Amino acid sequence: MLSKLASSDKIDPSDIVDIDLAINSIPENLQEAMRKTLHEKASRE
Repeated sequence: MLSKLASSDKIDPSDIVDIDLAINSIPENLQEAMRKTLHEKASRE
């Protein structure tokens, strides 16, 4: 699921919860940056 965040320009909003859960398994200092990226990609048109 995290690879989806890294590889695609646009994230399906329905995938946000699954990706967010996957982010919980990584070190906290990386989590914030990944969540920011996730929400930016999900809100892109």
